Amino acid sequence: MSTIQIRKAQAKESEQIARVHVQSWQETYTGIVNQAYLDEWSVEQRERMWRYYLAHDQAHVFVAVEQATIVGFCMTELRNQPHENSPFLGSLYLLKNYHGRGLGKQLFLTALEKLKADKQTKMYLYVVKENPTLHFYEKFGGKVIAEKTIDLNGQKLQELVLEYSL
Repeated sequence: MSTIQIRKAQAKESEQIARVHVQSWQETYTGIVNQAYLDEWSVEQRERMWRYYLAHDQAHVFVAVEQATIVGFCMTELRNQPHENSPFLGSLYLLKNYHGRGLGKQLFLTALEKLKADKQTKMYLYVVKENPTLHFYEKFGGKVIAEKTIDLNGQKLQELVLEYSL
């Protein structure tokens, strides 16, 4: 097994991050989210989004890299929910073949350390209640502070808001 490095993402990696984003959504949410919604996801669309995030100081993106290939990533950002400038774990995605190796935990802890270094005292994240990796987020001590209904292409899903003390 080769070594996997966790590091800050580079702007030129937007396409690789987008590929992981699309593939991990399809791996995680098939059977949970309408297939029509998943089929709308494209690497090109997600690459535009990731180019934007990688170009702005408000978002911090970290990647898990194996032999120059990105296999997972996480991103922190500030959002105006539940409070103004709330620190969020906006994304944490890992290809299914890499689950169970501790990489998700390393990415999660990297995000926490970045927020602590930025003098944040809380972190929030949204997770679909039916997400099979919900237990992963719960084991880090996040407390459910709200539940809301989201609409994904006409499908109503429950989403939990978790709060972490840093």
